[in-house]
Amino acid sequence: MKSFNSVVLTLLLLSSVSCKNVEHTPGLSNEISIIKKIKTPLGGGMVKGGMKISLTLQKETKVQLDSIVYNKKAAEINEVKQNANTVWVESYFYNEKKMIEGMGMKEYKAEGNSCRLFYTINGKSKSILVTTLELKNEESLWE
Repeated sequence: MKSFNSVVLTLLLLSSVSCKNVEHTPGLSNEISIIKKIKTPLGGGMVKGGMKISLTLQKETKVQLDSIVYNKKAAEINEVKQNANTVWVESYFYNEKKMIEGMGMKEYKAEGNSCRLFYTINGKSKSILVTTLELKNEESLWE
């Protein structure tokens, strides 16, 4: 009987630990579901290069989208289109060189295969890691 109680106690302890791990797993969100995640190189004309990040997502109505961080740089979110249950948003990141006091000329390259989407719900700021951005050229988006 004593061993049965210890087995039950161990199982309860393990189940509580695994539930806590699931609650704190980075990149998971019940409030937002990402359907498409695309990065499009910018170039030609007046643009000196960079990247456009386009996300199609489903979100709870209480969720307010804040910004996208790509390669350590934040940009505002432009809402392009909204249907009944999906939202298409974009952010632009341009390559640039800046003079930073005490550091000299610093170059920012809009590159990488992931970004972080920041949002607010019920007064709390949260984020979700968006990995494996699909590379598309501008003309292929409208096919």
